[in-house]
Amino acid sequence: MPSLIDAWPAIALLAIIVSMPWLARRVRASGWQGLKPPEQPTRLVSALAVGAQQRVVTIEVQQGSQTRRLLLGVTSQSVTLLDAWSTNDGPKPLPVPHNNP
Repeated sequence: MPSLIDAWPAIALLAIIVSMPWLARRVRASGWQGLKPPEQPTRLVSALAVGAQQRVVTIEVQQGSQTRRLLLGVTSQSVTLLDAWSTNDGPKPLPVPHNNP
């Protein structure tokens, strides 16, 4: 007959297995999110569909301490830079044609 000293590793393993669901509920209830991914240097600001497979997309790109926004034309075949500006400047206004009679 095995003694208690010989059986303690099996008893400890059984105790760990039985307590895992309880521990998982406690960790989730505490709000722990696990390892958070590093801050992303690129962020989608907006996307506007202008056709079946065409979009105008604004993204924000962080380069060191400077943050820039890029206006991109995106199709299924290509990505085209339409405009770029620093977030401090704001977007450049589009020129408005004046038709004076």
